[in-house]
Amino acid sequence: MGGEGVAGLGYQELRTSLCWVTGGTRPLPFLSWVLPAVPAPAMGLELYLDLLSQPCRAVYIFAKKNSIPFELRTVDLLKGQNHSDDFVQVNPLRKVPALKDGDFTLAESVAILLYLARKYEAPDHWYPQDLQARARVDEYLSWQHTALRTSCTRTMWQKMMFPIFLGQRVPPETLANTLAELDRCLQLLEDKFLKDQDFLAGPHMSVADLVAITELMHRVNVTVRSGLAMVVNGSAEPSAQLLVSSIGVVGTAEENRGHSARFFEFLTKELDLAEDRIMIRFFPLERWQIGKKGTVMTFL
Repeated sequence: MGGEGVAGLGYQELRTSLCWVTGGTRPLPFLSWVLPAVPAPAMGLELYLDLLSQPCRAVYIFAKKNSIPFELRTVDLLKGQNHSDDFVQVNPLRKVPALKDGDFTLAESVAILLYLARKYEAPDHWYPQDLQARARVDEYLSWQHTALRTSCTRTMWQKMMFPIFLGQRVPPETLANTLAELDRCLQLLEDKFLKDQDFLAGPHMSVADLVAITELMHRVNVTVRSGLAMVVNGSAEPSAQLLVSSIGVVGTAEENRGHSARFFEFLTKELDLAEDRIMIRFFPLERWQIGKKGTVMTFL
């Protein structure tokens, strides 16, 4: 597997491994596996993000991966903080992500990504100088706004937000039509852009891939229950249970063992527990969440 990628992963690996996915309302501790340590941010650049948002995660990962110093300003969308007077001063559009760099403010995730790439002189593979290579990146970024982004958003609302959070029933035929459109977009993604390549716009990872990854792969929901008083392996010593959903895309035991090894490595260090005191449970994805060629969409 060649080419640069987030955490050194290419698309082929990402199709079968989601163990590194970021998310949540604040940066997860597991990000230390994936992203390099960043020095204490100097005052100046501020990123207004809610990591429940796919575009926000793209901006966050890009900044972290490229060691860009910034101050994280969390905007809780579920609490309506994007409508607060303070935030409206930064972005009158009332949307995240938003950027403030001194007196300069900027909205829209693609504009922010390209601003950061240029200002901080990110490695060329993110947004190539070559005319045609850059045009390929621009082509995907232009297409995804009205195609994949729209389909994913509709699917998320109809599959999760309306029925689970708002208690509103979505007619089966409406959801079926939405899923059919999503499948069409995923097929276009694979046939038109990805083809048999590792990355969307060339031999290396670009901002196009980052935008696609965060759109298709929603955050992994990881719950750690530590200090449990229960008998495990004949012992009542303290133990912990790890519940992981939206992981193990193709669902093989071998792959989940690989994911487990990474979690064990982290938890044994952080919780000072032996591996036999840690229980990990995986919850598989639904079949409709996996595209014809393994492209994946996951939800909370």
